[in-house]
Amino acid sequence: MKLRLLRFDGHGRDSLIPVHARTASKEFLAPYELELIRQSRNLDIVRRRFHELADLYEATVNIPQVKPLLEILTNGESIRASIAETYADCRRSVWSAQPQQQPFAWSADPAESDSSLEGVRASISGDFRTVRPDIDIKLLFQHSARNNPAVFAHLRTIHDAGGQVRTACEVDAKTLIFDSEVVYIISEDEPSIRATVVREPHMVNIMCARFEQNWNQALPLVDNDPRYKELTTHDQKKTILKLLANGLKDEAIARQLGISVRTCRKYIAEIFAALDVGSRFQAGVVAKASGLLDT
Repeated sequence: MKLRLLRFDGHGRDSLIPVHARTASKEFLAPYELELIRQSRNLDIVRRRFHELADLYEATVNIPQVKPLLEILTNGESIRASIAETYADCRRSVWSAQPQQQPFAWSADPAESDSSLEGVRASISGDFRTVRPDIDIKLLFQHSARNNPAVFAHLRTIHDAGGQVRTACEVDAKTLIFDSEVVYIISEDEPSIRATVVREPHMVNIMCARFEQNWNQALPLVDNDPRYKELTTHDQKKTILKLLANGLKDEAIARQLGISVRTCRKYIAEIFAALDVGSRFQAGVVAKASGLLDT
């Protein structure tokens, strides 16, 4: 009777008749189903309220930090951490210009670096021993890096891992460009280091255009042309001639080209001999007259 499988026949309480099990199940389960429907409606109401709270949470608590368009970092550890974070968020490209011979490298592990100048040098641009296949890596060094066995081996490792490496006679500034959106300009003043972080789109576009211009004029690290050494030496001598005409001293020229003063003076002597002159002034006059300074 409780399961609705039997019922009175309607003529009294002494006679019972069976009920079809499907009919009995509907009658027996109906109150439970109604309760489930009521609870389901209550669950929907509560769920909607939680979702409203979730939307409010995401709109207020998880507001992404708006980073400044121009930022100056003067602490070595903050520079290392900032670059590591930017590299981790990088999606498309990392371009680096390196005017000095020290390999520019970063590490994702803070324990591998310290806040000193050398520590930051060793950590902020990662040595690219494992180049990310999804990232376009372009490194621009000076020609002088080819004459440093340790640096050249370092660059070959990057090249063999899939990165692109080129060299030029001059490189403007030590720079890191991430996704053509964030630029780090690194300046060193022993024993300190400073990074200017640029996120302003117009300024970033100008710096990217400048990098691409220098990149297109640079020479690939691996070049099978047997005249390659002659080409780089010629490039350096042509630049030295222009700097001489601008009045720069030997030490300043050597520093700008990343070569030793001894090598610089050797090239100057060879330039004088080729032009058949005996002084900087004469070299400038002859070079200008012959159009060498215009190329």
